[in-house]
Amino acid sequence: MILNQRQLKITQAQIRRLGKTLALSKEKKAAMDERIFNAMIAGIESQIGELKSQVQEYEKIRKAKALSYSLDTLQDILIQTRVAKGLTQKQLADILKIDARQIQRYEKTNYSSVSFERVIDICKALGISIKGRIALRS
Repeated sequence: MILNQRQLKITQAQIRRLGKTLALSKEKKAAMDERIFNAMIAGIESQIGELKSQVQEYEKIRKAKALSYSLDTLQDILIQTRVAKGLTQKQLADILKIDARQIQRYEKTNYSSVSFERVIDICKALGISIKGRIALRS
């Protein structure tokens, strides 16, 4: 998942580089074994497709007016809401009055080390309202 504008630009640059590599590889097809060539082309095309999918997902989130998920994916909710609201990691950190590197660490680890109290603070800062019901399983 693309987490910020910097990663978006890096991903877009990688797509362009892979596109150039693909074009150059197709020009040199005669110099390679056909099976190796086909496998190489398929690999490059697959990588381009995956990166384009990530860019599309990021852009879709940036334009989103509402996001809905289960608590199982709370870490995604936090990241995607920040992106959808157009906040940088630094801006969120400023709202929370913490160092921007802390938000970077939280997102890099999918919020795995964050206390519940901090999650509540982040939800409030992002304007996330969590409503639902609790189902008890026997």
